[in-house]
Amino acid sequence: MKPTKDLINKIEFWIATIIYILVISTYFKNTIAHDVPEVIYFIEAKVTFSYFYNYFFPKFINATLVYIGFLLLNFLILQQFRKENSYKPIAYIALALIVMSTAFGVTKTHLDAYELMTYSSLQKAYNNFFFRELYHAFKLTMYVIGYFLLKELLIAKASQLKISGEQKTVKTLVLSLSSLWLIGFLFIQFSNSAKFLNITWTGLVISALTNYIYVTYFLLPKSKTQNRYNYYFRTFIFTLTSYIPISIILILISRIFHMEVEQPFFLFLIFSFPINILIIAPLAQFKYNSNRKTRELIGNLRGAIDTTNSNLNLLKSQINPHFLFNTLNSLYGTAIVEEAHRTSIGIQKLGDMMRFMLHENTQDYISLNRDIAYLEDYIVLQNLRLQDDLNDNIVVNLERSMKDFRIVPMLLIPFVENAYKFSISNLTPSKIEISLKTEENVLFFDVTNSINPIAEQKKEKSGVGLENVKSRLEIFYPNDYELVMHKTPQQYFVHLKINLEDKL
Repeated sequence: MKPTKDLINKIEFWIATIIYILVISTYFKNTIAHDVPEVIYFIEAKVTFSYFYNYFFPKFINATLVYIGFLLLNFLILQQFRKENSYKPIAYIALALIVMSTAFGVTKTHLDAYELMTYSSLQKAYNNFFFRELYHAFKLTMYVIGYFLLKELLIAKASQLKISGEQKTVKTLVLSLSSLWLIGFLFIQFSNSAKFLNITWTGLVISALTNYIYVTYFLLPKSKTQNRYNYYFRTFIFTLTSYIPISIILILISRIFHMEVEQPFFLFLIFSFPINILIIAPLAQFKYNSNRKTRELIGNLRGAIDTTNSNLNLLKSQINPHFLFNTLNSLYGTAIVEEAHRTSIGIQKLGDMMRFMLHENTQDYISLNRDIAYLEDYIVLQNLRLQDDLNDNIVVNLERSMKDFRIVPMLLIPFVENAYKFSISNLTPSKIEISLKTEENVLFFDVTNSINPIAEQKKEKSGVGLENVKSRLEIFYPNDYELVMHKTPQQYFVHLKINLEDKL
């Protein structure tokens, strides 16, 4: 499971939303049951208490402010620090502090209305409430900023893990759930919620983690067919079975922090089933199936590569390069003995080109002068089959470079091939001009050729060779080349300029 930020953000959003609903449902339950311990303070201060105006409504506003504040800070404001102008997020944070502290102060006058009687004036009480809640909002903001920085660090560390895929999946899952547990802890801590909710939230996180591991590494791999009803039934049984050991862990935590025991387990029992069955089970199944398809695709690709390599090795064994070169050398020697000068030259150039194709064409970069030599061999071979009067119309000026420039092989030859293919004609005047030179670190390559109307009519429409050249130029020389191709009814012109400075 790759710890992408988009995935983490989605999980954070839904976890924060679930916790928000959990907290609000607790407030609603306490309001309906009239189970609010703070009511005793109102009775002692002889202040009228309303379960709606002095409990549910202000608690609801506080939780909503914490929820919205977390979303804005984590997903919007703090993300702005990545940009150049960093003063904007600082202003947004200051504005958020003012808004939250003011709202917290107003809700505090309802939650702790009994305290108003202890101040000499309402204004002093309001001022005291405001500054107390300003500090409360400041602490909340600092915790969210700390969480954001911790999350960024964990994501960076997780992406650098040099471990196997399965180990990385587990470690990433643990890191993610640890961060999400911290979200819930901060939310409950700063929304004036009952502290026992931290125990409930801890149990839900542990339950979600154990269910995900059980489903991903035990249930799904051993299931030959993923029957939907059987899958969710077994997930339900595991959730019910794991309730007891997780509850024992929660009891120990409750005893350590002297918290109530009943309510955390009641909420944990209610929320663990929908979370595990409606969220964790579908998510784990989707992730497992996606990974399985990826593994199958990789396996098929590896099989295809192995088959291709086998076929290539078979062809190499059948067509032995040494045999071909020895045969060409024999033919070359025979041509010399028989005084077939043109034939001997052709055989020699063909041998040189074959060596280039077998040994140097597979490299990412080769010597520029070696690539020029390949062009010269090709041009000599092409000219051998032409009549002398046609050779007079072919002008070639390929300047060797004094520097040891490197270039991607086979970038220049397609333009020369096209010039010979679509220009030479015994019926119409043919002309080809090819020039290559380097000035400082820049290569200038120009090809101009006349157009043979008959060859032009038979021209393939795909243009694979030139398209391949354009693609390779974009890959190897982005922003470092200039290619101009111009066509008229009589001739075709190509101008290529490449900056070879970074390829020395």
